[in-house]
Formats: sequence, structure tokens, C-alpha cells
Amino acid sequence: MAVGLVLVLFFKGQQGLHGNAIGELPSPEGLTFSCTAQPGGPNYYVDGQSLCGPCSDGRAKAENAVLTPWCTMARAATLVEPGDSVFVQPGKYPHPFSWTISGTANAPITWKALGDVIVGTWDDLDDSQATPVPGYPHVYKIPYYHAWQYNDLVYQTFFDPILVDDDNENNPSFFFLQEEDGPLLMANVTSIAEVDRVEGSYFVNAAYETIAQEVYIHPYNHRVPSASATDVVVGITSWSHGITGDYNIYDGFTFDYNSQNEMAFCGGEYCINVGEHNRFLNIKGLKYFGGNDNYAENISSANMFFRTQAGDYSFFDQGEGWGFVLGGERNTVKNVHVYHNFNNFLLAGTDNKVIGAHVHGAPNHGFENSDQTNGYIANLQSYGVQDVFYLRGGIQNALYEGITVQGIIGFEEHENHGKNNGITFRNVIFDDCWIAEVGYGVQSCEYEPTITIENSIFFCDAGETLQIQHCVGPNMVTDLTYSYEEYVTKCANHDLTNCMTLRNIQVITDNYDQVVEGGRYQFHTDSWDIHLPSGSPAIDAGAPSLLLTEDFEGDIRPQGAGYDIGADEFAECGLADLDCDGFIDNQEISGMIAGWIQGQVPMADTISAIKDWKDDQASLH
Repeated sequence: MAVGLVLVLFFKGQQGLHGNAIGELPSPEGLTFSCTAQPGGPNYYVDGQSLCGPCSDGRAKAENAVLTPWCTMARAATLVEPGDSVFVQPGKYPHPFSWTISGTANAPITWKALGDVIVGTWDDLDDSQATPVPGYPHVYKIPYYHAWQYNDLVYQTFFDPILVDDDNENNPSFFFLQEEDGPLLMANVTSIAEVDRVEGSYFVNAAYETIAQEVYIHPYNHRVPSASATDVVVGITSWSHGITGDYNIYDGFTFDYNSQNEMAFCGGEYCINVGEHNRFLNIKGLKYFGGNDNYAENISSANMFFRTQAGDYSFFDQGEGWGFVLGGERNTVKNVHVYHNFNNFLLAGTDNKVIGAHVHGAPNHGFENSDQTNGYIANLQSYGVQDVFYLRGGIQNALYEGITVQGIIGFEEHENHGKNNGITFRNVIFDDCWIAEVGYGVQSCEYEPTITIENSIFFCDAGETLQIQHCVGPNMVTDLTYSYEEYVTKCANHDLTNCMTLRNIQVITDNYDQVVEGGRYQFHTDSWDIHLPSGSPAIDAGAPSLLLTEDFEGDIRPQGAGYDIGADEFAECGLADLDCDGFIDNQEISGMIAGWIQGQVPMADTISAIKDWKDDQASLH
């Protein structure tokens, strides 16, 4: 009986994935959209491509329905009220967006994408009109008859994988930029000759605020322009972008091609972003969560202010923009992916938390931390970043735990940020023998550092030792470098001032695969597996935590004799207990049976899993 029930659940789920329910149709772009009214309400609809009926922003609120939608989200924002839900059909929405409309605590406003929805301000260049420029073998000219604004940007949306090699201060970060990471911002250079020399660049033959005559491009990977190859887009400067209302819920949107500084998204209070695929791409200086009591889960922010290396020319180095800014008070982001930005993350404010973050590909800083109180970062995995943690100053009572990183800690305090007080790194795997640095890049050591690193592992290459660069005082002339043993001894003897506290530290100089499953990040394959192998010295070696109740993929902490060091909690789960929560649920047993049907799981294992599943269902009641 149980087997029959599970099979029905499984096949029903498969039909839901691949079949079209009544009212669901393929769009011209191959997307699936629904012309059936959504349950609940009050509900309103935006359909910029008129997939379900002719859209019009001239309609009154009472006239809006799934077959008579509005054309833009901006129009919806002028009419919706607390408790309303806005459903947006798939498509590109190249319109400025800015609203301060607010819901209430008991009646938030919900915005839901019904498919692949891209929101931004841009013009598509007509690649079919691209012509080669004589004398410049890599340059193509595309007509563009629009006013060119200051800070307009050009993007290429299709490209082959690109190795990003940032040679920044002799500490390069390597990673591969894949097409799915795009669109990719091109470098703005000063002449046609420079375009020809620099892959992935453009030049506009027009003064600002005048009508441009053409855009000259040199596509990444020397791609030949065509509708299917490059798809060049101009992101138009707009100072009206920003979503700052209170009590709004956003689900499933991509904000793209937005050429402006410090866009405020969820800049108000009680904004919730819970979508599975929310993305923020190419927004210059995204200022996300400047308000209070906001929450975001399963989002990404990418491709702002990064460098690549092409021969002797390092391009797109536009300054110190951040991919993600978390300020305000009592904000939480969970399972965030931030990558390919000059600085990936700025953490400031009070009682703000980052729980589960995948951070990579930054030539400058992974996390720039400053002016924060009670900051918390957990379950972070980071690679291809120059400074994973750059501690600028004004940090009071910060805890960073359950982390696996490749890179270094940079420590700096500025007079305008103030003194750091109470920074703790706990249960961290550091893959860099130069990571424990007090004074990295410091020009003034006016303030005493109060950094504690405990229950952590430092991995060094064979023949290397952990070295600590120490700042020598407020009027320092140079930094002094000590081995780990020398540093601990000198601090114990009070031969050094401003010492860090190092407690329960393991220094490992053998094969890194013994620490984490996949070893170091492999930039040529763009792969990194941070799971702990059986026998890893990180297992059960961490300090207990009241806050760290799960690992980066949701496995319960602790398991075994104690907490593990790093972002992964080693778990020897049952055959079907994929989330290691100690129970087998319907979805897990359905997957087990599917594997048996496809010949991937032995029948004996399937029967055993079904028995465990039945026992678990009984125990839950």
C-alpha cells in the first residue's frame, strides 16, 4: 500500500514538471506562462508582452484582470494597496522602476513573477546591422540613434567561458565567467584603435547628451556579431530606480542592465524577498537593504565593478562598487550568491545577519566590514577573492563562524570608522598561510585590534608555515612578520602589543583533500567541493554555538560528537535522508523510488528506504 502511494506521488510530480496544466501555454520565447486567474486575492496582473491579452497602462484598477493586464510594474505600483498581489507575466520590462508604495504588517503587498521576468532600462542594439570596420580586424560598428547619457553602459549577453585573472597587488584571483553568469559588462575605452586591442570593449562616437551615431564593439572571445551570438545591449542611465516601500514581498525577479549608482532595493522596512531565482545583475553599487527588519532568501547579485586581465590591459576597473550592501538594522539574508564584483559584500549597520553565502570572484574584497554592531556571518564559502574579510573599523561585537574560505583577512582601521572591538572568527577553515594578519595594508595602527580566532584550521602548502604579519604601533614604519609559533610565544611573553587571541588552532601542511572533499578551488574547471571527507581533522573539532544550527546546505548541526569546523557539517545519513535531518520525507522517498525505476538504485536499498520512511511517518505523529 505504501509503495503504491509513493509511486502515485512521484509520477504526479513528474507530470507537474513537464506537462502543461489548463491555462498554461508556451510563450514565443519558449517560456511557460499562465492565463488562469491566480487563487486568492485581490490579484492584479502585469503582462508587457500581451501574452494573455492586450495590455494597457490606461486601465483603472477595477478593469485589471489576467486577460486585461497592465503593461508595466510601475503602473501597478501607483494603484496597488495593502493586501494586494501583483502577478507579472514572463518577458523583458525595459522601463524605469521606482516606487515607495507600502503594505502593512498584516497586509503586505506581494509581487510574484510567473516566469522569467527581467526588469531594467536598456536598448537592444540591432546586431544584424553590425559591419566590420576596415583596418581594425576585431571591431564592428552598430548604428545607435539615441541620446548617450553619462554612465550609460554596454553589455554582451552571449559569450564563451572567460578566464578572469585579476593580478591585483600580486595576489591574483582566478575564476571562470560562464555564459549563465552574464550578461557581461564591456569595457569603455577611448578610441577605435583601443577597441581593436582590447577584447570585450566598446567605444561610442558621441558626446554625452547628444545623439550617438554608432557604437564600436570588440566582442568577448572575438565573437562575430549576430542575433544569436552577441546580443549587445545598452544599459541606460536612470536615476529614478529604487524600491523603498515597506512590507513588500518579491518573488522571482531579475533586475538587469541597470546603469546607475546605489540603487535602493528594499530600502524601506519589512521587505521580504523569498524567490527561488531572484537576481540582481549589473546594477552599479547595488544598495540592498538600507532599511530595517528586511529578509531575503535565495538571491544573487553579480557582475558589477570587476576586472579581467587581457594581455597587459586590465579592463573594467571602475572603482569600489559593491555587489551587495547590507545596512540598516535587524536585516537577514540567507543563501545569497554574490560574485564577480570589485567588492562583493559590504556589511554594516546593527544586528544584521548573513546566513549561508557563496562569495567568489572579487579582485578587491569579499566582505568589507565597517561601522557595524553585532554583525553575524555564518556558513560562508568563498574563493577567488583577494581579501575575504576586510575589517575597516568601527566594528563592535562581530561573530563570523562555520566558514570555509580561500583568501586572507585584511585588517585596517580608519579614523572616520573608529575602533574595532570584539571580532571573533570561530570554526573556520582558512586555506592560506598568510590569512591571520593584523596590519595587512595598514597605514595607521592607531587603534588596538581585538580579534579572536578560535577552533579553526589553517592549511599551508608543503614546506610552508603559518605566518602572521603584525602591525608595530601607531607610528609604524613597517610590518613585522612572524611564524605562528614565534607570534604565540612573543604575545605570551608580552614582547608584542595589540596581539590577536589565537585559541585551539590547527596548522596543516599536507594534502588539502584531507581537510575538504574537493581540495582547493580549481579555476580551470570552475569547481570546488567543500564537503568534509571521512577522517577530516575538521570533524567534531569545532566550538559549540547557539546560533549555528545547520550547515551551508541545511544539514542539522551538530552531528556526531560535536560541531565541525567549516561551512559543512559531516553527516553519514541514511540512503534516502538527503537533507540529513534524521527523517525520510515524501519527496526523498519519491526520489529513491524514481532511482529504482531508472535502474540507478538497487531494489534492496529501495525496500529498506521505504521501511525507514514508514517508520519516520509514524514517528512524526
